[in-house]
Amino acid sequence: MSSVLPDIESLPRISAGPGIRSACCGSTQPIKVMKIENLIHNLLNEVKKDGEQRLENGVWLVRPAPEIAPKAWTHIVYPPLSESDINDLELQLSFRFPSQIRNFFLHFNGASFFGSQLTLWGKRSSYSRQGISSWQPFDIVSHNAPSERPPGSPYSIVYFGSTECGDKRLFVSKDGVIGKTPTQVFRSEVSWPDFESFFQSQFVMLREKP
Repeated sequence: MSSVLPDIESLPRISAGPGIRSACCGSTQPIKVMKIENLIHNLLNEVKKDGEQRLENGVWLVRPAPEIAPKAWTHIVYPPLSESDINDLELQLSFRFPSQIRNFFLHFNGASFFGSQLTLWGKRSSYSRQGISSWQPFDIVSHNAPSERPPGSPYSIVYFGSTECGDKRLFVSKDGVIGKTPTQVFRSEVSWPDFESFFQSQFVMLREKP
């Protein structure tokens, strides 16, 4: 695999600034910049009227999705990691997370939104398939094992999630740039300057999607 990150500067970028236009839906409406944790809580509090379940281990399941599977949920968020947990992930990945991703982990140990249209991985503490212990995020460490990374992936990036129900992988470079690639082979299709820009644009686009 190549150890050099492709020229991300030449790729189309999406910004989360006040005048953003969604690259996917062509919207000209300005997006109000909001903290990621507030965006998430606002959405979940709005749709929890359709059904929710809070598990003893802190997992929050919101809006049942029987159209996906009998026991599926549209939105799933996992309880926060500690600084020690995040440091442990960084040690295992040999990678220092940008401050915005670290802040996300301090609020959520991964999450899945809009029926897995946007999934962010975390630290898995159990592989039990029974009871509430089975509700765990996808493991960010195991998903960065050489056999799990798209062929051709640079050594200098770490994968942290997926979009389009797993068809695309999300990665972060050492300078904090976020990118998206198909799972079959590394080909960076689009990039965002940082995690907040990425999350703002994708979250709002999915929320406005019919």
